[in-house]
Amino acid sequence: MDEKSQPTDIQNYYQDRSLFLTGVSGFLGKALLEKLLRSCPKIGTINVLIRPKSGFDPGSRLRTIFQSPIFDLLKSQNPGALNKVRAIGGDITLPHLGISEDDRRHLTETVSVVIHSAASVKFNEPIKVALNINYHGTARILELCHEMPLLTSFVHVSTAYSNCDLEHVPEKIVPSTVRPEDIDALSDEDAVKLTPALIGDKPNTYTFTKSLAENLLRKEGAQLPITIVRPSIIGAAWQEPQPGYVDSTCGVTGVMAASGKGFLTCMCGDGASVADVIPLDVTANLIIAAGYDIAQTRSLDIPVYNCCTGPVNPVTYGKIWDYTLEQYEEATPLNGVLRYPSLTFRVSLLRFHLINFLCTFLPCLAADTVAYLGGGKVKMMRAYRRLINSVVVYHYFASNQWSFESSNLERLNQRLSPADKNIFFTNVNEMEWRSYIRNYARGIKTWIFKEDANDVEEARKRMLRMYWIQKVLLMVTISILWSYAVRPLMFLFVSHV
Repeated sequence: MDEKSQPTDIQNYYQDRSLFLTGVSGFLGKALLEKLLRSCPKIGTINVLIRPKSGFDPGSRLRTIFQSPIFDLLKSQNPGALNKVRAIGGDITLPHLGISEDDRRHLTETVSVVIHSAASVKFNEPIKVALNINYHGTARILELCHEMPLLTSFVHVSTAYSNCDLEHVPEKIVPSTVRPEDIDALSDEDAVKLTPALIGDKPNTYTFTKSLAENLLRKEGAQLPITIVRPSIIGAAWQEPQPGYVDSTCGVTGVMAASGKGFLTCMCGDGASVADVIPLDVTANLIIAAGYDIAQTRSLDIPVYNCCTGPVNPVTYGKIWDYTLEQYEEATPLNGVLRYPSLTFRVSLLRFHLINFLCTFLPCLAADTVAYLGGGKVKMMRAYRRLINSVVVYHYFASNQWSFESSNLERLNQRLSPADKNIFFTNVNEMEWRSYIRNYARGIKTWIFKEDANDVEEARKRMLRMYWIQKVLLMVTISILWSYAVRPLMFLFVSHV
């Protein structure tokens, strides 16, 4: 913000306020923390819940988080802003969040804004584990919020797929008939056996427990200033802090990365389905704006925002790959590709597994066999299994599409001032997909694979070599099939006519 310019309504709201954030070690959490510090320079203390891990205390983990490239722009503009962040040791899976009495007292006496984005995003998490993190973790945050007399805003980050069993997803909390306490009463073994019956038409424990958490907020948070933001598939940054910034391989990013390296040649899904990818920075901006708005306009019902691109600016999975391939072919090819990048889509899981068996499993097995016999590292099959498992759980979302209501987001944009719309932009109508995906692919090269996006000559030469090697292998395969299979069968057929 220019020192001579007047602060906007949103910046004024966050000025001198004390915040409490969860999930700051995650992809979205880091982006949210960076945006708050950079675009609300007069913000007060930001308390962040950080779990001690692998012998590192919360303060050490916070310093590690600050080493992420996502904070480079902030450090260049206002490095002192990082001093506003205070690490709070704790864990959302523990009673009372595992927070010390002193830290809890500090939070309840000073915090007026809470943003809860911590969650388990593993689709196939055991149901009791997912319930403890996504449902009971939210209950523990809610318990703390009830102790905060200064609270003016509580933003809960859910998912657009919390009601993916519905074809049309409204911007409201959909009632659930499942009682979480009944799941808690089950043994771990029984809970696993009964998971399909418990989650019903939902595809996994992630979407199921996120839906339960929303219902909890409606039941236990009636007197609190709560709002819910539901992002769809969070992708790379559109504009800030750098176009194409990404540091997580979840969702679409993993597919783009694996296919760009030539490791994945077939995706289980429908290329004609809408890929509801929402940029990282747009999601962070909406969370900040929604937190401001709920403090200004209290509602009897909890406001819900479906944070999606599908309703206003849709793009298909097929188009995403077309634009990705353009970037890898023309501008920033990846180093060390295993084969020339290509990707086909198959809705049938049987066809998907068959194609990957022939095109990826067998080459990986051969490579590991050679490595083993030569005393080298065996790693290709492990990478293959990890990739296929992550892709298969994504099949449901890549094979279906939904109609997401977005009227609340449109009304919020109408209430924001022009200055706030500019700083905390959420209008994805203005996003041009080809440009976004090309920056996305460049970001994967830069921040996922740690490759120099400007040093591409060797990568381009290797891609060209792989292209001609594949052409030659294809011709040889066709020749062999013709000589030893098709031609003899034709001769046999003719001789019997």
